[in-house]
Amino acid sequence: MASIPWRWVDSAEDCQAFLDANSGADCWAVDTEFMRTDTYYPKPALIQLCAGSEIALIDPVAFSNGEAFNGEASQALAALLADPDVTKLMHSVSEDYEVFRRFPGVIPQQVLDTQLGAGLAGLAAAPGYQNLVEQLLGIHVPKGETRSNWLQRPLSEAQCEYAALDVLYLAPLQRALSERLSELGRLDWWLEDSRLAAEVAARDSVEQSFERCKGAARLNARQQGALKALCEWREREAIKRNIPRTWVLKDGQCVDIAKRLVSSLSALSDIRDIKGRFLNQYGKTVIELVAESEVLPDAQCQWEPTGDIKTCLKQWQQWVRQRAEAIGIEPEVLARKKDLEALLAHREKGAALPLKLQGWRRQELVEPLLAL
Repeated sequence: MASIPWRWVDSAEDCQAFLDANSGADCWAVDTEFMRTDTYYPKPALIQLCAGSEIALIDPVAFSNGEAFNGEASQALAALLADPDVTKLMHSVSEDYEVFRRFPGVIPQQVLDTQLGAGLAGLAAAPGYQNLVEQLLGIHVPKGETRSNWLQRPLSEAQCEYAALDVLYLAPLQRALSERLSELGRLDWWLEDSRLAAEVAARDSVEQSFERCKGAARLNARQQGALKALCEWREREAIKRNIPRTWVLKDGQCVDIAKRLVSSLSALSDIRDIKGRFLNQYGKTVIELVAESEVLPDAQCQWEPTGDIKTCLKQWQQWVRQRAEAIGIEPEVLARKKDLEALLAHREKGAALPLKLQGWRRQELVEPLLAL
């Protein structure tokens, strides 16, 4: 493979110079490398940018150990990412959004996620970058540095080459996907799905914490109210201490505490893997949270369809499979089971329609299903 034109950027001056040199570009290829093993927040390790013939590998570790990127260069990078008139090409962007919220503190706007585009073009539902490059461009991209320690310094030549490759082919992928999607009349779908993904990423993590918890649907409204209070407290505690949320409480523990509506330290100690240290540090708080929590309104409850509703869900799943086959995409690109459950909750309980179902899927999916 030919040498990749990349430059290492570890000073505000070099960063500003690179941005200035490419200030006229209306489309940038963007990626990140990060580490996240023992923290709540990802540790930014590298930002890759490409707007033409050269790739910048920006080193956040050089700026306050990745915790901040101060000064004019940071403001210029944030302005670039947030500019709605400049397209950012990225692949499988959800975790990258978390990095950018941390460094330099923005959610990128006007993003085109090539993974989403591939699904809408009738390729695999969620292809990896290397697979997509090989499939559309016929180029093999090695995967050798996937599990690298990206926080080590200096990075090896192989790591830098690998990181540069992650943005090198985004522009050719965008051209190939745009051509396919234009022919299919789905270019607007790609734009909508990418925009909605950014809106989801911008939502407050504490507000989303209850939705992410597995097992809530087995609880009644009173128990779910307790679970919601626990999930939100757990998220705030994990953020405050910058540790993984499961280091505070695991999903299963939260569900068990809520199911039993624990009201004493003795009852709390019966929960699986609840140890004395947790009881001493958090026991009283958890008991108070459960006691003070309220019955969750029906429209906010997670639920499991039963009886006729379950039959309806199966019919909807069959409809999705048939419709997806007819338009040449994978069924999960059109709608996953959890999307259909959310639509049922919208119909049966007046729950809010998820963001994912408010774009092109409203006409292609929501309206036909509700009319069945």
